[in-house]
Amino acid sequence: MALWNTFVPSGSWYRFDLWWSALATTGGSWTSPALLENDDAGDATNQALVADSGGNFHAIWQQYASEYRSDLVHRSYTPGSGWSTVTTVSTTNGTYYNNRLPSLVADRNGNLMAMWGVYQSGYGGAEEGTFARRYAAGEGWRTTLRVGATGGAPAISTSLDVQADGTIGATWMEPAEYRSDGPIFSARFK
Repeated sequence: MALWNTFVPSGSWYRFDLWWSALATTGGSWTSPALLENDDAGDATNQALVADSGGNFHAIWQQYASEYRSDLVHRSYTPGSGWSTVTTVSTTNGTYYNNRLPSLVADRNGNLMAMWGVYQSGYGGAEEGTFARRYAAGEGWRTTLRVGATGGAPAISTSLDVQADGTIGATWMEPAEYRSDGPIFSARFK
């Protein structure tokens, strides 16, 4: 499975669409490219793709509703059935909120963990920071958790991995304002 962005002129503006394709058979050819998202209101960028132990694929990406707002959305692909409907993963939303730069990981039981930063354009404050949300196989998305300090800077880089015992390791960077460096944090989730 592969995901990529394409640049689309749209009048005097432009946007980025999100496309996908998969190998039809081992050693075979790729399926015809198709749109993964169909929201032409704004960009679909910063995608992450993982496969679970059941052979299903999970995609998460940053979907812009406007210049000042983006949500994180998820779709899963089951071979033989295709893509699920779009589900919004981010729970901090509103006109000036950008939920951005997600990472995603799947464990051997088909559970997922997503992590991302929330930036409140021009405001800052308690709603900004770094957040995570777990998906329980067969149940759906659980409650969003704040993993960074309240009022902390939003993560500009996130990374997740699964240990042999099923523990999920998380690392993220929360930069000082207007800088690209900053402290690096880590956490473990069971």
